[in-house]
Amino acid sequence: MNLSVDGCLVALETSLDLVMNEVVELIFCVNQMPFHVRGTVRSIRSETLIGFQFSHLSNRVRARLEDLIKELIEHLAKLQNGSIPRRPPRRRHWF
Repeated sequence: MNLSVDGCLVALETSLDLVMNEVVELIFCVNQMPFHVRGTVRSIRSETLIGFQFSHLSNRVRARLEDLIKELIEHLAKLQNGSIPRRPPRRRHWF
């Protein structure tokens, strides 16, 4: 998954019958906590590689998403320098 506050590129395990500009609800889990956003299909690179643009994010959800991305970047930096084991950080609440 490639993630930003504006959208994401997702590698699906199985193909879905999606079309350009289709609006879908995306649910992904971080540390066993579901994260719900509405996304519009903006890129279909293959049957299983789909790009979504997030739409109608509340300020609260946008802030949580920004926090999540910051935490993931910090975690990746620590992984790359070998200062922590390869396990994502745990968070209890995203909403």
